[in-house]
Amino acid sequence: MRMRMKKWARPELLACPWFVDMPAEMRGQWAARFHRKQPLYLELGCGKCVSTAQMALQNPDINFLAADMSTNVLGVARRNFVSAFGDRP
Repeated sequence: MRMRMKKWARPELLACPWFVDMPAEMRGQWAARFHRKQPLYLELGCGKCVSTAQMALQNPDINFLAADMSTNVLGVARRNFVSAFGDRP
């Protein structure tokens, strides 16, 4: 199923301090983006991040990195993370 266009998604993501617009530039440096030095889990094709947010809540000793190709989906994912954690990364 295709998600509808979310005009608010890209501006919201660009204003988000933990969104990375050019992920290729972070190659080899992802751990530095996190406040705590701990294992890093990557979820490719994260979708709306409902399951990722739950895993992050249940595993505070793991840093989670969620990636998706669609800014529309990532906008929804960011809102799901904010509802689970507040505005902290």
